Amino acid sequence: ATNLTGVRRAVPLTPSLRVFASAAHTPETLLHFGQALEATTRAVLGPCPPSPNAMAGLSPEVVLPPATFHHASPASVGLRHRRGSGAEGGGEIGAEAAQCRASLEGFSTPTRANLPPLEEEPASKASGAEVALAGPAIGDPVSMSVPLLQLLMLLHSLARRYLIGQISTTERITPSLLRYLHAEPVAGESVAVSAAFLVVNLLASRKFYIVAGPALLWLWGTPLVNLLVVCYCFNCIVGCMLKSTLLTNVNGDTLRARERQLTGNRRKGKMHAWPSVAAINATTLPFLALRIHFGSEWIWEMQDPTNIVLSYAAAITWLVLVCVARMRAGDSPADIQGGVVVGAIVPRVVVPLSDSIMLWLQEGGWNAQLVALLVAGSFSALTLFPLPINASGDVFRDALSCYHRTAVLVTFMLSFVVGKLMLAADAVEAGSLGQGPGASGEAGATALAAPSTAPLAAARMLLGLTLALVAVELVSRTVRVCVQALLQAAGAKTACGKGIARNVRRAGIETVILSRAATFGLCISYICPTVFSAVGI
Repeated sequence: ATNLTGVRRAVPLTPSLRVFASAAHTPETLLHFGQALEATTRAVLGPCPPSPNAMAGLSPEVVLPPATFHHASPASVGLRHRRGSGAEGGGEIGAEAAQCRASLEGFSTPTRANLPPLEEEPASKASGAEVALAGPAIGDPVSMSVPLLQLLMLLHSLARRYLIGQISTTERITPSLLRYLHAEPVAGESVAVSAAFLVVNLLASRKFYIVAGPALLWLWGTPLVNLLVVCYCFNCIVGCMLKSTLLTNVNGDTLRARERQLTGNRRKGKMHAWPSVAAINATTLPFLALRIHFGSEWIWEMQDPTNIVLSYAAAITWLVLVCVARMRAGDSPADIQGGVVVGAIVPRVVVPLSDSIMLWLQEGGWNAQLVALLVAGSFSALTLFPLPINASGDVFRDALSCYHRTAVLVTFMLSFVVGKLMLAADAVEAGSLGQGPGASGEAGATALAAPSTAPLAAARMLLGLTLALVAVELVSRTVRVCVQALLQAAGAKTACGKGIARNVRRAGIETVILSRAATFGLCISYICPTVFSAVGI
């Protein structure tokens, strides 16, 4: 109240505030306190006091709670003080006190009729347009929905609560499970065990796939490898969309406390949420490759099932190792279980289209069905990506991180497919399908032949990685310069706020990152194989 200089000039507050502490007060002091409290309320809360629900969220140092005006008002205090002298029921003092109490109790109602303006502060007459532009009135809706969206949000809430409960429950059994498997990360454990799980985590990470994809394409460029590259992008996109939709790591401080106790070194930037993308890839990629390579024949109908049994046993062993390594790294068993389930569903979706995709990427041409599927899927992933919003109206940071990864993967996948189609078109135009210095007609029209010697393979990898890195750096620097020049030119002509300028800068950074992904995808699918064929390696 002491900071409200305008109110102090209108009505002195010091004598009125002493009414609470003084029992010797008169009707004049009660009325004086009512005017002062009205002026204070206007200065702090605005011309119209909020509803009790709105006032409940204010700080106690700013405003008294609504119940105070009913149960502890000065009028009530004065009446209780005079109860023994019989001044409550009638007389001049009782009438004036009742009038003051009625005036004070009117502050709890959200109507302007109960708040007559002070003489020092006349009421302003605002037009209808000014009232409409001032903001939403009390009772105005702040959002709108439809029954279908309400049903989806209900299902989303139920699924998220169930998964968070499963995560919290399974995290309690993680130490005993790792202890049973002799894989608990404890002090003094064997260096070999720690190194083995560290290698497994590395082989299941994105960093390894960034190198493994080009290596498989340049050393064994078969149609199956092209399919696995596309399937890897599809797995990561689906995993990021599910992570952003459910966002089970929002309460990470409480749900992941046990995980931090286990590992002790949870690194910044790691997102432990349902489902585990590493588990999706460890399930989908090996079993999809085995399913396409060996077919769908029953094992008891095969002539020599030994290779199949050993191959599937190796795939299962790899999956188990990845699951245990991810639990050691901080993923809960529920996250890993979700990744395995999603990874088991993906091959059922990809297998019916596998032959068409491999033939299209290897021989090129126009396939309206696959083109429409690719464009529609990419457009949906970028425009219909689920972005949860918090109570402040901002998108969760982890959801933005998932969307960033999705945009990068979609850009890489599109550039990879375009590069493969361009390579096939060049082969058709040359009129020598499968007869180039680095091609093999048995593997496909544009498949690179496997290098005959280890030095040749090393030379191909070294040349390819060098070309890819140089091209990515050159393109990203060029795009960065262009974006900076464009932003400077736009900033000189238009004046915008700090928030808009910050978002524009972020869009420029995203443009540079997407250009790097597009260049890398085009290099490994088109530029590098063309150079290999030209130099004869």
